[in-house]
Amino acid sequence: MKTFILSILLFSIVIADQNRSLAFGIQTKEQTKLQTYKQADGSSFEGISKGEGFFTYIELANGYIGVYNKESKSYEYALVKGEELLASGIPVNQTKVPKHITKISEQVLEKLQKSAFKKHL
Repeated sequence: MKTFILSILLFSIVIADQNRSLAFGIQTKEQTKLQTYKQADGSSFEGISKGEGFFTYIELANGYIGVYNKESKSYEYALVKGEELLASGIPVNQTKVPKHITKISEQVLEKLQKSAFKKHL
């Protein structure tokens, strides 16, 4: 009986790790390969979906960050304002990135993610 219970526990851990589930049932959206994202205007760009639960974003192929804007129904370059990652109003595309859009470091993204998680607990 102990062997059976231990087997079930080990199997559960393996399955949970494959799903990348976290506490409270929040799943990560992180992937490792580039995907193509389509814009409302028909254009597209490549990026990797990252983040979890209340904090998701697209890491673009050029290293910038994009977020989905529900109002414009398009992916836009992201800006950091206070402790939030916000859409800039400038749609992501394959051409030049506007000069005032800066790259966001992994450390800043981690800090913003922790802040977003705390706000939603």
